[in-house]
Amino acid sequence: MHIKKPDSLWDSLLIYTTVKVVKIRDWRLGVLHYAFMLGILGYVAVYAVWLNKGYLQKDQPVGSVRSTLAPPDQLNATNTFPYCSQYQPAYQGFNNFPCIYYSGHDVQMPDALANPFMIVTRTKSFTLNGSPNINCTGRFIDQPECIITNKQTKDPTAGTTQRYYTAGIEDYTLFMEHVVYGRSSHFSGRNEDMEERFYDSKGDLMTIDTNTGDIITVRQLLSMAGITSLDTISSISNHTARYDGVQIMVIIDYQSEILNSNKYTYTVRASQIIGVDTTVTTSTQDGSVVTYNGIIVSYIQTGTIGVFSFPALLTSIIGGAVLTGVATTVVDLMAVYLMPEKEWYSEKKFDDSLARPERNTISLPELEEPLLY
Repeated sequence: MHIKKPDSLWDSLLIYTTVKVVKIRDWRLGVLHYAFMLGILGYVAVYAVWLNKGYLQKDQPVGSVRSTLAPPDQLNATNTFPYCSQYQPAYQGFNNFPCIYYSGHDVQMPDALANPFMIVTRTKSFTLNGSPNINCTGRFIDQPECIITNKQTKDPTAGTTQRYYTAGIEDYTLFMEHVVYGRSSHFSGRNEDMEERFYDSKGDLMTIDTNTGDIITVRQLLSMAGITSLDTISSISNHTARYDGVQIMVIIDYQSEILNSNKYTYTVRASQIIGVDTTVTTSTQDGSVVTYNGIIVSYIQTGTIGVFSFPALLTSIIGGAVLTGVATTVVDLMAVYLMPEKEWYSEKKFDDSLARPERNTISLPELEEPLLY
């Protein structure tokens, strides 16, 4: 005769839980499970491996950009621009200033290799009245007696102030040359060797003649940042954007081609940063203070570049395999906690037993039936 023996303390504390395979013939759970599996397969194959380029050893690109400006081939007369005093004294409620043409080198500051740099739209020159101090030249210009104070620049009797607009700045052309490098993949390339796409502020593809390089007009650059005109009200003060200047971020995004990881493309987008003061002040040896305002251009090089890597591909696939286990766990929980037959499924799925049957019972001697006298 066998009866159940109570569990020992160690058996109760040190329980080992193992997996029991139970086939549940329920089409609802089957459809849900296979739907999860197909979704995970699509995620791994389409997104993780294909679209997200999970087969690449990825790099964050680093590089540099060289920018040069050039005036338009045909210079229109300054009396044809409505914001110039040569045309009319005021425009849209603001006083006009004389317009002058600058060379490409003079309209860009500080230089072609700088990031950020300014495209000058307005120049203000302040010169003290009277002859400058003879010692305020060359290496003596930073001496206290040679420094023009802010109080003097605001005092009309202390000096002469002249303001100018850059004539036809929207028609100047901007030439961009950039290189990119990947630290891990050791990839390096120039923009001339890649396919490019320029997008406007609405996300529409722009038509740019790139046969001679990445050359756009300042007007196109403004359009990419969503700026329709420099004569609209500025976000800095109650003046125009031509007077105060604007800040533009140019984002160059590099990507490896999906079908050919050795081929690279890049996209160029621009965005305006609202409320940034663009004023830059310099001094000259003749005792003048020159203030510039304009279009501040900053470049950001970003994206994903890389080379094919089997370990990277394997990592993406393993990540999908882990998700299949999550899908199975979710369906199991629904079967034993949410389905109408949850009690029946739970009874069949979970079993509480010991490893050896002989440890679970004890034997008692057989008793003979009592004799009746």
